[in-house]
Amino acid sequence: MNASEIHHITLQTGHTGSFGWDKASANLVSLVSPWLDQVVAAPNPMPLPIDGLKHYSGQAVVTGPAGALLVCIFALGGPRGVPMPLATLAVAPRPEPSRQLWDMICQTATHLHPRIEKPPEPWLATSLFPALICDLQGVVGLVGFGQSVAWARIKQRALPHGAINSPVTLPHPDEDDDADQHTDGEYKALR
Repeated sequence: MNASEIHHITLQTGHTGSFGWDKASANLVSLVSPWLDQVVAAPNPMPLPIDGLKHYSGQAVVTGPAGALLVCIFALGGPRGVPMPLATLAVAPRPEPSRQLWDMICQTATHLHPRIEKPPEPWLATSLFPALICDLQGVVGLVGFGQSVAWARIKQRALPHGAINSPVTLPHPDEDDDADQHTDGEYKALR
């Protein structure tokens, strides 16, 4: 798939927009792509791969053969050491899984905006949990992270083979590849 932009919606606020590959950082997408391969296969949440967001973790599942993606973001060290959910990202790279994924994320989200509608594919839907309001800098960082996840997934779907293209069951709810070279400022460029 050669998408030129991804449509984005935040389910609780109803805010919509789109972002193109020209606004993405290839360096950050290259960090997120291998992380997606690893986190889909991992039985437990894994720290996010971006400096400034490593205090968050994520867990992901690819749903069905068409390759829709769900990523749950958690705060590490929640009450009693249990990861606290902050956001869920849903990426529909193609029309086939789009309606099912949309229904799934809307059914599991709380406080939906009354006038949201499924955007055209490819899309990224973000569902926010109340705990995220305690970390406004985290909100800004997760917006850019969500965009890099969406682009990484779209680019991976364009590949003929890859670990993330295999369905996995979630047990519970060409740039520099050196992670240390990426800064928060570069990350914010994704917004």
